[in-house]
Amino acid sequence: MEQDIKPEINTSSHVTIKVQMQNDLGEVIFRVNRNVMLREVMDSFCLKMGYDFGTIRFTFDGARITPHQTPHQLGFEDGDEIDAWGEITGGFVAT
Repeated sequence: MEQDIKPEINTSSHVTIKVQMQNDLGEVIFRVNRNVMLREVMDSFCLKMGYDFGTIRFTFDGARITPHQTPHQLGFEDGDEIDAWGEITGGFVAT
């Protein structure tokens, strides 16, 4: 009697996310519930890296993400990466 083999579907309620600071200045890996607001990840990243939350911007696939979004809403899969960007002050460079 042959047994049907079905592809494994990721039904895990958790996802692993890497938050990477621009210019390879550091990264933190989180395992979170797919329905948790990303504010928890953002706050934890800033705390661990020593940044003020208000000075960091977070993007996923080039689009800015907000603290009230969830990994589920954004379609995150294990290993997806959030980019963290420091706020740029000024902008004029004298040559």
